[in-house]
Amino acid sequence: MGNALACDQHQGFNAFVNPALLSKTKNLEIGSSYFLMSLDRYVQAFSITRNLSSFGGASLSYFESGVSDIQGTNFNNEPTGSFDSKNSYLMFSFGSKILEDLFIGVNFKALYSSLGTENASGFGGDVGLIYNFSNNLSYAMIIKNIFSSNKWENANLSDKLPQINSVAARFKINENIRVHSMIDYVNPAGLDVYRLKNGLEWDREDYSLRLGLIQSSGQFSNQSFDVRLLMGFGMDITLLESNKIRLDYCIDFGSVNEGISNLVSLSIK
Repeated sequence: MGNALACDQHQGFNAFVNPALLSKTKNLEIGSSYFLMSLDRYVQAFSITRNLSSFGGASLSYFESGVSDIQGTNFNNEPTGSFDSKNSYLMFSFGSKILEDLFIGVNFKALYSSLGTENASGFGGDVGLIYNFSNNLSYAMIIKNIFSSNKWENANLSDKLPQINSVAARFKINENIRVHSMIDYVNPAGLDVYRLKNGLEWDREDYSLRLGLIQSSGQFSNQSFDVRLLMGFGMDITLLESNKIRLDYCIDFGSVNEGISNLVSLSIK
């Protein structure tokens, strides 16, 4: 879906997308995903979500992304061996309905990073809003990394994560077809950077077909509208006649000839 989901619930992973979606949680949900990507990259995530009666929903989640087998060199470009790098966080999330068509959610994250033998830790947070104009049109706003930073243990250095401001919309064409769109804005070192994301979903009772487009470059200019294409599907698998497993798959074709990435998720409710 091009990472444009911010207004619609998707079983098992709502806290990662927009914590305001947790306000609509009705059952216990468990989500797990592993993205086996090109260039020795990976992303994995796990989340448990439950309903809190009339107060909304809450979630406890873990996220990790990294790169393995990075080839190190010294100042003379001589090989020094390989090392790994990763970024991860443990996250508590909460979402609630505050007005008839207005929902709010927050994330609190304990951050951890490693680069070779160096480690860093810190804290961060996100906030999200959803407003339903009608049954067919919804609007969302998300602010990520509001106060997020990492401090490295063996050096007097701190990394402040860039704040990401996003606005998104979901338009329901009919009972089966939905269009999602999102714009991210970041301002690192005073440079205005935007990225446009779009997704199209055809949803049936037991399966879904999806298409996503992500702007590859981060600036609006004549050279910045190359896009990444993503295609995928989701399907329900009945488990013991009472629970359903949701299997989602996406193929990412990349944007700079880095190769194909395969993204797989499982969720249970």
